[in-house]
Amino acid sequence: MKGGQGIVFINQGKTQKKGSENMKRYRVHRLDIKMEKDQEKLEQFLNDMKGEVVSIIPHVTPKFS
Repeated sequence: MKGGQGIVFINQGKTQKKGSENMKRYRVHRLDIKMEKDQEKLEQFLNDMKGEVVSIIPHVTPKFS
């Protein structure tokens, strides 16, 4: 079984008005990266992201030999 790794980001975008209520908009992004070689890709993604990062969740699956 091959292992995989990545990171899931949840960020809050603009607040939108829906009727008389303000609705917060959230987006989920998943990056499949290997930290050893994709650090620049991660930095670029974070620098280009609009809104506030709410959560960063590591996405790792085990690798069995």
